[in-house]
Amino acid sequence: MKVCPIALIGILAILPSFALAQPQQKEVANVWAKAEAKMEAHLKGIDPKMRYAEFKSERLSKYLPEFRVFRGLERNTIGQLSLFIVNKDGDIADFDDDDGGAIADFLRARKIKLNSENDATEFVKFFKELQGRDEYHNDNENWNYTTEKREGGWKVKINYIGDLSLSIMVPPTYEIDIDAQGNFRDLKEKN
Repeated sequence: MKVCPIALIGILAILPSFALAQPQQKEVANVWAKAEAKMEAHLKGIDPKMRYAEFKSERLSKYLPEFRVFRGLERNTIGQLSLFIVNKDGDIADFDDDDGGAIADFLRARKIKLNSENDATEFVKFFKELQGRDEYHNDNENWNYTTEKREGGWKVKINYIGDLSLSIMVPPTYEIDIDAQGNFRDLKEKN
């Protein structure tokens, strides 16, 4: 059997990267395992019977790629948020009973750019998802988002365009403040 030297070089070039990929994957899993253990201990310290679930979405991956988001299940009643954000080091941000102010502070530190109408609209959807208040069905055809530039930021209005015979609460309008570089600073609900 004759072996082509070019094919052999190609195979050898692939092997080292493949061989290195497996330990790196295990290392990543181990890093998150430590963070999950810290998260579980944190939640048991709050309430030993608390059940929680990890919350995932494309927007969370986009805006908070280095974090994982968890929600307490029993405590998530009206007016209670029970939101926990953890990084790979096991540092936990706890947003229990938050009105959005501490979440805004946390997001401000992430330096999220909002340079376009689409950025502002997606950010409002993300913010509502993070709060567990995506009652306006972020990607449902019954809701229309209108975004316009305003001095110091953006204004995002949500309109119901579905079946008008239904009784639907009028959603708030959101005003997003940005800094001179276009980074998120604050979000306010206007009813």
